[in-house]
Amino acid sequence: MSQLDKTTKAAFLAYLAQWEKHMDSTSHMSFPSARVNCDAFDKLTAMGDTIVPLIFEKYVDIETPWAAVLAKIKPGHGGGDGLLGDPSVARDQWFAWAKKEGIVR
Repeated sequence: MSQLDKTTKAAFLAYLAQWEKHMDSTSHMSFPSARVNCDAFDKLTAMGDTIVPLIFEKYVDIETPWAAVLAKIKPGHGGGDGLLGDPSVARDQWFAWAKKEGIVR
C-alpha cells in the first residue's frame, strides 16, 4: 500500500469516526437528513472516487447511511441515498452497480 493509500485510508477512518459520533448524537431525531448534516459527512464526500472501494468494505453495516455518501459522490449511478424508504433497497442497488463496475465481486 502506497503512502497515499495509507493517508487516504487514515483520513477516511478519521472522518468515519467523527460521522459515527455525529449520528449517535442525532439518533433521537426523527428526520433522516440529520444523519448527514455534519462536517464529517461533507469531508467524506469531498474525498470523492478514491474512497468508493473503502465504502464498500464498510457497507455491510446497513445502519450507516453509506448510500447517502455514494449518491453524493456518484449521483445517478447506483441507487438512491437510502435516507427515505428501505435502506436495504438502496444498498442492493449500490452493490449491483459496484459489481457491474468491478468494484466488488
